[in-house]
Amino acid sequence: MRCGLRDSRGVLVLVRDSLDHCVKCTICESFCPYSQATPLFPGPKYVGPQAERFRRTGSSPDISVDYCSGCGICTQVCPHGVKIA
Repeated sequence: MRCGLRDSRGVLVLVRDSLDHCVKCTICESFCPYSQATPLFPGPKYVGPQAERFRRTGSSPDISVDYCSGCGICTQVCPHGVKIA
């Protein structure tokens, strides 16, 4: 197991590998209580898998991440086992 390994940007390898399995089915978004409650939060797939794919080295984090409570419902309902929260 590669527990604790980080890539050149400091992202945990297992987390990055998990994010690559996102198929954009939006099930996580359907179950997310915060994406339904505020238009300021674009939904879990945009602050998790989608954001990681396009994150540049040294860029500041997107403030929409602050609207996520970290409840983990998105991760629990993901049919592909993506570790979103």
